Amino acid sequence: QARIRVSLFVLCSRLSPRRPCLPCLKALSPQRLSSPCRDSGTMMNGRHAPMQTNGGVSNGRRMEWEQIQNIGDVYSSRTGHAVVLYDDVLYLFGGTDGSARQNDLYAFNIENGLWQLVADDRGPSRPPSARSGCQGIAYEGKLYFFGGYTK
Repeated sequence: QARIRVSLFVLCSRLSPRRPCLPCLKALSPQRLSSPCRDSGTMMNGRHAPMQTNGGVSNGRRMEWEQIQNIGDVYSSRTGHAVVLYDDVLYLFGGTDGSARQNDLYAFNIENGLWQLVADDRGPSRPPSARSGCQGIAYEGKLYFFGGYTK
């Protein structure tokens, strides 16, 4: 079964005066939510627009985008997922494909561009129940995910 990586980054046109040296990438809902960036764009989620199957990264200095090549266990199309950065690895948990919520955990190694399925319902280590809209953080070597919609 083929899996497609879905990510869309919105590059802000002006950086926050509080963090002038950091590039600001912010995904927003169709309504303009408050953002640490001024004049940022918006991103439509799967309910309001077709899900995007492209991804990209900006170097933040030249304001140029590069296409990310997907290698390995690439996750399915989704929205409402949580992404946490820890030790040069992006961890993606949960979300929904528009009809069903997910509870799988994927890792994306930024250095080599490799996706890996870390946990799902088929493995010995059961992840939390399927959910979308949760938040996550990395703290002292552990990943924590909070809240979200389960029904």
